Amino acid sequence: MTVSFLQGYARALVHELIQRELLEVVPGRHEAVVVFVAEYMAEHGQNRSAISLTGQALLACPDVDELYADDEALKDAVDALRA
Repeated sequence: MTVSFLQGYARALVHELIQRELLEVVPGRHEAVVVFVAEYMAEHGQNRSAISLTGQALLACPDVDELYADDEALKDAVDALRA
């Protein structure tokens, strides 16, 4: 996947997770989280589950205060993006 595709995915998902109160981001660092997640996934994503990789990226991001979503909650949020 390209970084630009991953940035769109990360932007939409970060927004969705914040709306669902499943993600807390350092104030003013929303876009930094998007970029970090996209780059992390591009670097580490070969033959790996996108859902678990997303969770790992969010947990590794220094601008994420808290992630309250497990893989199932992440999958639900991703599925909501399709609607």
